[in-house]
Amino acid sequence: MDAVEGINFFAGVAELISGAIMLYQGWKLKKAKVFYQNKIRQMALEPDDISVIVNLSGHPIALSEDNWHQGKKIVTIHVGHVRPTHLNEEADLIVDILKPQIAYELERRMPIAFVLPGMAMLNHYLMPKIYGLLGVFPLVAVAFQTERGYSLRKPVNLNTVYEAGEGRQAQLGI
Repeated sequence: MDAVEGINFFAGVAELISGAIMLYQGWKLKKAKVFYQNKIRQMALEPDDISVIVNLSGHPIALSEDNWHQGKKIVTIHVGHVRPTHLNEEADLIVDILKPQIAYELERRMPIAFVLPGMAMLNHYLMPKIYGLLGVFPLVAVAFQTERGYSLRKPVNLNTVYEAGEGRQAQLGI
């Protein structure tokens, strides 16, 4: 093989490699586009869009404002006694129990609302873990006691709350 054939061979290999790299980059771009489209959809959720309610409150959910909970899958996880000295481990345990129960919904990025436990300190550890599962801030509903049992307020989309905070920072010049 002479020098010209050697150069042509290496040029062909380089062209093949660069084509494969471009295909890979295009695939990654397409995947990122789908991911962010799903994320944007999650940010604009309303109670009617929710497919699953994860009840971590410890109370059975029988009622809700405007009956928004009806027809939705309810996954109840009994948190039980929480050791205040091991909150991170307790939150990890809750998430580990939760993952297989909502795996289908997580894979398909279906809207999920959470009814958080009453222990605020535990929620400080749960919220980042839930954010990690969903990729966005969750919809959060609050359970409150009525004469007929516990009822749910309509969920609050925490992405909306976050965006309002960002807007306030911009107004303050932060």
